[in-house]
Amino acid sequence: MVQKKRPHFKTATGCKLCKTRRVKCDEKRPQCTSCQRRGAACDYPLPPRSHGLDKGFISDEFTVTSSSPFPTPATPPLAVAPRSGPIPNPSAEHTLELRLLHQYTADTVDSLLQTFQLSDRAGYFLRRLPPNLAFEHRFLLDSIMALAMVHIHATDRTIESADRLMIYRQKAIASFRKALAKPSQDSLPALAITSLLFFVSSFSSDRSTGHTGLWVANWLSLARGAKVFLGTRVGFVSTFSDTSVESMYSGGHLFDYAAPAAVPTCLLPLLEAHRETSGVRDREALAEAAFCIGKLIGALSLPSSKSWIELKIRSWPLILTSNRFVELVHMNDPTALVIIAHYIMFFQLLPADWLFEDVVTHDLHVVEGLLSSEWYPFLEVPRKALCIQEKVKLQEWFLSQLSQEAYTDEKSFEQFFSSLQGQKSL
Repeated sequence: MVQKKRPHFKTATGCKLCKTRRVKCDEKRPQCTSCQRRGAACDYPLPPRSHGLDKGFISDEFTVTSSSPFPTPATPPLAVAPRSGPIPNPSAEHTLELRLLHQYTADTVDSLLQTFQLSDRAGYFLRRLPPNLAFEHRFLLDSIMALAMVHIHATDRTIESADRLMIYRQKAIASFRKALAKPSQDSLPALAITSLLFFVSSFSSDRSTGHTGLWVANWLSLARGAKVFLGTRVGFVSTFSDTSVESMYSGGHLFDYAAPAAVPTCLLPLLEAHRETSGVRDREALAEAAFCIGKLIGALSLPSSKSWIELKIRSWPLILTSNRFVELVHMNDPTALVIIAHYIMFFQLLPADWLFEDVVTHDLHVVEGLLSSEWYPFLEVPRKALCIQEKVKLQEWFLSQLSQEAYTDEKSFEQFFSSLQGQKSL
């Protein structure tokens, strides 16, 4: 008797080996049963479309292997582009999402590269990795939609998008928190990227949605989340083991030289006057934040590139080792508000763009409204800085806030990112 040949079935969504052999794949992850039995590598194509987005809008140049949860580029960089031809029965929601995805890849990424002085390599990852992961993780898709909508609203105020932005942002935050409660190896890269997108778009989102509170308070909180992922080596840059910060940055060499580091003279009376009214933990958190303001001033004394200074200004929340200071800012603690007003002034040294527009004037006004008149003398430095238009003179004003001893005692010099040593992501 001739033995009947075992029937084979085509599979449309299985692993590559099963599709090649034309057998049914049970699609187990990270390795299907057939490949596990054969001891073969089990590679899956890009995950199928979700949320109603047409498959033709996902470039299939990325694959996910059983040995790594991260997408690996297989071809030279190409922007995510729609296929030719109409989409079958697109809903208004899906059409909007496709328009926003195009906005993100075509315009928003370019703006981020320019603002943060990022390299073409960084642009490649920003255009490809987040959108491809977003089709698997709804919270990342919503955060990309919100970022694109913030960009549209910031560059064209005639577009009424604040309500839609709030919806996407609230959905992204809710689903992000849910995924964060039960993280998996597959979701960590998407969680890390979402955290970073929330961080960089914090000020512009608060402005676009008309948030009347202290914008920098949200910025500090979101920085804490980004710092967690950077510290665990799951950050956007850390996703690729062969990627260094240098290769992602186009603003020159990142040499973190030691610089003067001391509490500014303008903040010493503030800390001393309220020493008795604060607990030990609060005093330590406030003193550290004031010292970090001094480190930022000291960094201005180095012959660094403008882009390197801008990077340190934006990274200031990351060098704070205590979470208590952020809590005190949210609690409207007067001493914390005065210190954060001094940090806000450094944003005048940043280029005027949609990500940081109106931060200085808005937040200083909010701080003044939260403080009683007895605290106003401690705001003399930020108020005067607000009146200085030339950046060279503004830097000179900041530099004058450290004592002469701070500039001459080299034993007290510190690297700006010294508190982050061991976190290679930075």
